[in-house]
Amino acid sequence: EVKSLSVDDWVVLRGLRIPLSLKLTSCAGPIWVEDCALGGPIALPGTPGIDASLCASITLLRCAITGSFGLSFGNAPGIRATSSALALFDCQVFGAMGMWADCYEFGGTFAFPGAPGISLTGGSLFASGCTIVGGKGGDGATPDFPWYGPCAENGAKGGPGIDAGGPCTLLECLTLGGPGGGGGPSGSPGSPGLPTNNHTGIPVTELLGSARHFAVTSPVREGQGAVFKFRG
Repeated sequence: EVKSLSVDDWVVLRGLRIPLSLKLTSCAGPIWVEDCALGGPIALPGTPGIDASLCASITLLRCAITGSFGLSFGNAPGIRATSSALALFDCQVFGAMGMWADCYEFGGTFAFPGAPGISLTGGSLFASGCTIVGGKGGDGATPDFPWYGPCAENGAKGGPGIDAGGPCTLLECLTLGGPGGGGGPSGSPGSPGLPTNNHTGIPVTELLGSARHFAVTSPVREGQGAVFKFRG
């Protein structure tokens, strides 16, 4: 967790490979996250790969971020950002799949929709050269016995690539909604998610042109060589 950075402070996280959520809270100074893999199916159920709130500047480079499957806790987006400024470069972001439906002798549960790849509430998002994918919707249930029920056999919808609750600007990004969940024997499959779900009236801006790519060997100590890579 990174929290309460002053405007004169900064944090760099590089090369982390952890199946846990990274929480960023109330940071006025910049946060730089590079070459990291965060979150995933074995993280704490229902937690995003990155959970950011009230952060002035978060930059992600070449990171893989995945929301965790939530069971009864609810599924999670790859990145959940509230009132924060995000900039992503060459990242892959995946929302978690939705919980499947179940049925049993005295009741049943409905399937849950897939989570967004990125959930943005306030703040802003800029992404370049990224792949952002919503989670698959939960599958409908198959009754084990005819008298089991009521049983939710309809599949749930897939999650959107981006749930855009603030201004978003994209450059050469692939945004995909998650596939809908399969239906049970008497149910219907869920609908696929939208690439972007814009519910603020602020359009998602897609810039023309190609993404730029830059990488350098790090860390580098005195007397060692460094390799710079440029593309685009």
